[in-house]
Amino acid sequence: MVRLQHFVERIGQSVVSDDINPILNVEAPIAFQYSSIRRELSMWKRSLPPDLEQHTQLMMHYHSVGIRLHEIGLHMPRLITDGDQIFQRAETINTCLSSTISFFESFFQLPTALYSRVSFAPWSHMGYAITTTCRLLLLDVDGWDVHHAQKLLDFSSVLRQICERFKEVGDIELVNRYAPSIADNIFLQYSKWLAWVRTWYESKVAAESDAAMPKPQDVSFSATEGEPNLMDFMGIDDAFWQQFMGDWDVTASQKDTQAFSDGPLPAV
Repeated sequence: MVRLQHFVERIGQSVVSDDINPILNVEAPIAFQYSSIRRELSMWKRSLPPDLEQHTQLMMHYHSVGIRLHEIGLHMPRLITDGDQIFQRAETINTCLSSTISFFESFFQLPTALYSRVSFAPWSHMGYAITTTCRLLLLDVDGWDVHHAQKLLDFSSVLRQICERFKEVGDIELVNRYAPSIADNIFLQYSKWLAWVRTWYESKVAAESDAAMPKPQDVSFSATEGEPNLMDFMGIDDAFWQQFMGDWDVTASQKDTQAFSDGPLPAV
C-alpha cells in the first residue's frame, strides 16, 4: 500500500498536476515521467507473490493508481491534427478505461460482508473511479470511439450492481440496528446517491444519441429528508459532485500538455 501511494504522489508531482510547467521541466519531461512510472508500476505488479495478487483491496488500489496515471490522456490538447498524436491520446485514454474496468472487477470480488469493516481508502478509490469513468465514457475527441467504449464497459449496469450491494448492506445494518435510521445509514445513502448518478449518466448518453430520456431531477445538497445528504461522498465533497454533474465540460478539463505535443511517447 505504501509503495502504491508513493506512485500516486509521483504521478501528482510529475505527470498530472496543475503546477507542472512542461517548458521548465526540461530534465524529465512529462512523457518520460509517464513512461517511467508506467514501467515501474508494471514491474511492481509482476513482483507480487501469488497471494497478494488475489488481495482484493490491494488490487483496487493498484488499478486506481493506473487510472490516475493514464488519466493524463484526458488532459492532452483537444485540438490535435497529427495522426500519431491522435493515436497516442486514444491509446492512453483506452488504457485508462481498461484500468477502470479492472478496478470494478476487483471491487465486485469484495464480499459485501466486509463493506462495513474496510477502511476509508477503498471508498475514496471508488468515488475517483466513478468520476473518471463518467469522463471517459462521455469524451468527444478525435480518435476516441466513445460509443465503442460505452459497449466495452456497461457503466449503467456497474452502477446498478453497486447500488444493489450497498442497499443489501444497508438493509442488514438497519435490521441489526447498527444504524438507527436510514438517514444515518451511509450505505443506503451511497445507494441512493449512486442511483442518481446512474440516472444522470444514462440521460447524458441518451442526449448525445438523440434518444428520448427523461432528465434526472436536480439533487439538493441540503439536509432535507429523503435526499442524499453526503457531505463527503466517497472522499469527494458535495461541491465537487454538484459542479461535476452540473457544469463539467471535458474541453475545460483538458490542458495544453506541451510535453506530449513535442513528440511521441517513449516505448514502454
